[in-house]
Formats: sequence, structure tokens, C-alpha cells
Amino acid sequence: MKDQKKAEEIAALRVQLLSPLLADGLDPAKARRIKTQICELFSDFRG
Repeated sequence: MKDQKKAEEIAALRVQLLSPLLADGLDPAKARRIKTQICELFSDFRG
């Protein structure tokens, strides 16, 4: 049960991080900035 809850929390976080990339009319430069921020977040998280 605990593993299922953790998996759902991780999935929700991923959706929150990636959903801005699905916005209509997203400027390519802004999309690159969002992607860079996501990559930086995960590189910091991994150590």
C-alpha cells in the first residue's frame, strides 16, 4: 500500500512538472527554459 501511494505521489509530481510544456501556443524559447529548469531540478536531486 505504501509503495502504491509513493508511486502516485511521484506520478503527480511528474505531471505538475511537465504540464506547462503542453500549453497551447508555448513559445519555443520558453519551452527550452522550462526543460532546462526541469533538468537542473533533477540533476540537483540526484546529487
